[in-house]
Amino acid sequence: MPSTNSIAKLVLEEAAEKLYQMGIRSATDFQKLCQGQFDGFERRPADIPSNPIMYFKEVNSFNDLIALGQKRSMETGKMDLSDSKNNNEDVMSYHELKQLVRKYKVSSIREWKRALKEERLPGIFPSAPHSYYSNFEGWEAFLAPKRSRFLDWNEAKKRAKALREEYSLKTAYDWRWLSREGKRPSELPSAPDYYYTEFTSWKDFYGLEE
Repeated sequence: MPSTNSIAKLVLEEAAEKLYQMGIRSATDFQKLCQGQFDGFERRPADIPSNPIMYFKEVNSFNDLIALGQKRSMETGKMDLSDSKNNNEDVMSYHELKQLVRKYKVSSIREWKRALKEERLPGIFPSAPHSYYSNFEGWEAFLAPKRSRFLDWNEAKKRAKALREEYSLKTAYDWRWLSREGKRPSELPSAPDYYYTEFTSWKDFYGLEE
């Protein structure tokens, strides 16, 4: 029997499509295939490299490979050859992935890359959604909204009122003093008169006009 190393390998798109049709949906599935333990197949096909992610430089993960395989299968009209897999494990839509990203509060590209590396997000999806989805709206729209360091206006006013009662605050100077002394809570800005668009006066901020 000839070594699989001597047999020409498929190009990326063809390999991804073939694996997808075989029912491969994860790196674990592929490992089982290589070990002859994947249902319905005795071994890895000789025209598929033993380490596709290392072999094909264009993809960064098995999610990318499987996403490409599904996309290619849809374009060619070929169906999944494996009866052991179902459509729930297919690559999620852009909207589904966007909702998942927001559920897990991934709010930056750096956090997105970290989530991929740590495999925190469940399901099958591309690691490069901006390249895969034709309806990708841009990273700012795709990612979860960034969490503000500071309280919203109403909560900030409540805290400011409590601080005013505790430290007898009345003016902007008093607020600056609070910051210098290290007594200003970290969830309140050092310059609320600039940070909050709702700010009208220090008396209002301290709750002296209620």
